[in-house]
Amino acid sequence: MSEISEKVKLLREHGYRYYARRDLYVNSEVKKVFSLEWIEDNSIDQLRASLLEQNSSGDWLFYFNAGDPSPYVRQTLISEFA
Repeated sequence: MSEISEKVKLLREHGYRYYARRDLYVNSEVKKVFSLEWIEDNSIDQLRASLLEQNSSGDWLFYFNAGDPSPYVRQTLISEFA
């Protein structure tokens, strides 16, 4: 199994669904979003650690290579999958 396949399997096991329109993996229950680019560029161990990281903020967490999206992009994305 390729590394990306292992990562996708791990994401699915943690309740993430692929949002093809934006190349994102989203879990609305835990309010976390991973970009495909971030997933590809980070190790499976980093992905695993990020999946296990608690989100006690009550707000959405975005794992993007460029950091947090702008407020406009953030709100647009949240409205699409919230």
